[in-house]
Amino acid sequence: MRTEKEFHTALHQLKEPLDAFGQEVEAMVAEIPTPPIDHFQRLVVETRHRTRRWMVLENLLFLLVAFGFLSGVGLLLQKGYLFAVMAGYIGISLLLPFLILWPPTPHKKEVY
Repeated sequence: MRTEKEFHTALHQLKEPLDAFGQEVEAMVAEIPTPPIDHFQRLVVETRHRTRRWMVLENLLFLLVAFGFLSGVGLLLQKGYLFAVMAGYIGISLLLPFLILWPPTPHKKEVY
């Protein structure tokens, strides 16, 4: 009971300085100038442009990788490696459901 009263007394003594500090912080934040709306609009336009550029690059790289893979498979089939290609596709078709059902979970690093 005694420690609880001491705790409440200590909190009551800290209330006024903390309120004053809060008012000082609010005054400092109120003095910070806000950029004009054009600044934020420019940021949105730049972000959209950058995102569009990355999407185009991603699509082109996907096409490049897909054509490379299919041409590689075509070359293997022309050389007579039918069973090797079939074994590869069978292995992928058997392992892919497990990769989809049980993906590796990323471990979060704790910040100290």
